[in-house]
Amino acid sequence: MNRLESFRESFLWYSFKRDRIAIASLLVFLLLVLSATFAPLIAPYDPYDPHSIDIMNSEIPPAWEAEGSREFLLGTDSQGRDMLSTMLYGMRISIIIGLGAVALQAVLGVLIGLFAGYHGGRLDSFFMRAADVQLSFSYLMVAIFLSAILQAVVGVAKFGEIAVPFLILVIGFSQWPQYARTVR
Repeated sequence: MNRLESFRESFLWYSFKRDRIAIASLLVFLLLVLSATFAPLIAPYDPYDPHSIDIMNSEIPPAWEAEGSREFLLGTDSQGRDMLSTMLYGMRISIIIGLGAVALQAVLGVLIGLFAGYHGGRLDSFFMRAADVQLSFSYLMVAIFLSAILQAVVGVAKFGEIAVPFLILVIGFSQWPQYARTVR
C-alpha cells in the first residue's frame, strides 16, 4: 500500500471529509493564499508604486456606497491607496510571518518537549518552568517591546528591512511552550 492509499484510509482523512466547517475553512485558506500569491496579477494597483497613488483619491468610500467609485472596489485610505490592493499585498507578508513563526515554534517546541520528556528530572523541571515564565508574557507585548528597542538601535530605515524576519523570530521564540508541553 502506498502513502496515498494509506492516507485515504486514515482516520484524519475520514474525519476531514465529514467535517463541513473544516472543508470550508481549507477552501477559504487556499483562496486567501492564492489571492496573496497572485496579488500582482489580481490587484488593480501596486500599493508600493508611488506613481499609482494620487492624494486626490483619498478616502473614497467603497463602490457600493453612494459616493463610491467602481475604480476602487473597497475604497481608498487617507493617502489615496486602493484598499483592495493594499489588503492583497499585505496578506502576503502576513502569511509569510505566520507560516514562518509556526514553523519555528513547532521545531523549538518539539525539540525542547522531546528533550525534557526524555531526560526528565531537573532538566524537565527547568524547561517546563521556563515554559511557565514564557507563557506569562503576552507575545504581542514582547514583540512591541523588542521592536521598539531594535528600532531605536538600528534606525527606522534599517528596521523596515529586517522587520519580517524579526517578527518571525519573536513570535516563534515566544510561542514554543504550547508545543513543548504537548510533546512532553
